[in-house]
Amino acid sequence: MINKVYKLKISILIILKCLIFLAFCSSFIIIARINYPFNKFFSINLGTTGSTYSVLFLVFGYIYDGFKLGENKISDSLYSLNLAGLMALIFTYFQLCILFNTWFLNPIPFLIAAISNVAISLISSISFTYFYDKFYPPKNTVIVYSDKTNINSLMAKINNRPDKYIVKNLIYMNQNLNTVFNIIKDCDLVILCQLEPQYRKKIIHYCYKKTISVIFLPSVSDIIIHKSEFNQIVDLPFLTCYFKGLSIEQKIIKRIIDLIIGSFILTLTFPIWTIAAIFIKLYDGGPIIFSQQRVTINNKVFNLYKFRSMIINAEQDGIARLASKNDKRITPIGKIIRMLRIDELPQIINILKGDMSIVGPRPERPEIIQQYIIEHPSFEYRTKVKAGITGFAQIHGRYNTPPIDKLIMDLMYIESYSVLLDLKLMFQTIKVIFIPESSQGL
Repeated sequence: MINKVYKLKISILIILKCLIFLAFCSSFIIIARINYPFNKFFSINLGTTGSTYSVLFLVFGYIYDGFKLGENKISDSLYSLNLAGLMALIFTYFQLCILFNTWFLNPIPFLIAAISNVAISLISSISFTYFYDKFYPPKNTVIVYSDKTNINSLMAKINNRPDKYIVKNLIYMNQNLNTVFNIIKDCDLVILCQLEPQYRKKIIHYCYKKTISVIFLPSVSDIIIHKSEFNQIVDLPFLTCYFKGLSIEQKIIKRIIDLIIGSFILTLTFPIWTIAAIFIKLYDGGPIIFSQQRVTINNKVFNLYKFRSMIINAEQDGIARLASKNDKRITPIGKIIRMLRIDELPQIINILKGDMSIVGPRPERPEIIQQYIIEHPSFEYRTKVKAGITGFAQIHGRYNTPPIDKLIMDLMYIESYSVLLDLKLMFQTIKVIFIPESSQGL
């Protein structure tokens, strides 16, 4: 009976997602049909255009997590759906220009479609979340943590999602396991935070036995082995971990993509370079470009280029330090170009030179890396691939995300690398550009 109810809930949510998809596509097709001269000669092109928009909306909806309705906050779903619709409209607009053999097509219908998307996404996000919350109420949660856990930071994040978690108990792992088992036996979810391996293992086994869901913060070892393959010798099962890094073919394809997209971005953003350079120079007469030593693949040190966003001689004492929130060293012009990520544009030169890639772990300064390695020796593993302008940690983390968490995310990228993942992360970068938290200081 429980299984049938679960399947019914899944079916209803799938149907709702299909209706949302149809609403977006139908809205666009109707607006395009009314406003553009699709006569008999162009009738097939209307179908082609509608199909193009539909496929693009699905692709960008997947890239921007637009279909994780209910799982994400309403605001996140609203943003993701609108961004997916906007990207689909932009690409479809250029397709229509080709079909109608013109350099410029009246964009007003596309603006109307964009406004229509806002209305549809608002209704969709609210209504879907309503049903999702009814089907999947917040889970009664127990958190088991150690002295390595920043429990205040963790609770701040969990309390941000009261629709998902109701924390019933916090257990500091300094007591008998039987006591822990007695507390968690009636909960829906257990969150394990940086426990010693012997404790984590026993709690996971207990939860498996009692069919209790478990979430745990992964260690570096967890990430390294999570892509392991199952093999066996006669009847002996074992897991094989391959640590080969990127293949020659992957490196060549990655380099070609870097050169093509890097050259395109350089050409497209040249007017922005000019404007930024003028304002930086006019503000205090100092240098426009700021150069700083950073570390890339195989611990190679290179000079990274950025538009200068801080005062001249921002580190007169010679001590390397990351920017902080409300950092007084950042100039008024610097605040704007940092917020819009314009300060990162000169790194395109580093990409074309081969120092960096578009996607990869963020390059850190040699002094800061040495500081991190003292606390987390595995931090050096980030240099198994080229450093990048954007990457897994930059998109899914924040500027002030702790180094160990950034390391985990960077290793997830390295161990899961593919060309498609790179392309996905490139498009996801567009999404985080307009999220202020991702550029805030420590």
